[in-house]
Amino acid sequence: MTEGTGVYWLRPLGHLTPPETLRATGSESELGLALGALARAKRLTGGDVEATPSAKEALAILDRLGTLEEQDRFAARARG
Repeated sequence: MTEGTGVYWLRPLGHLTPPETLRATGSESELGLALGALARAKRLTGGDVEATPSAKEALAILDRLGTLEEQDRFAARARG
């Protein structure tokens, strides 16, 4: 994509996946939110077992950062 499209910045950072890119750039809050969204998507598609590591990591990050509102929302959804 070109810079004129307004979305050129969405390209991944080299070979990194989006979560790895957020880790590499120090975007901890965004990483926690993205992992929470990933966990929700996995649960919605029947992947409860696959969702657990992402959900736990999201909760740990948000707890460490003190992002209580987001943490509470993810915890409530994780409980079902």
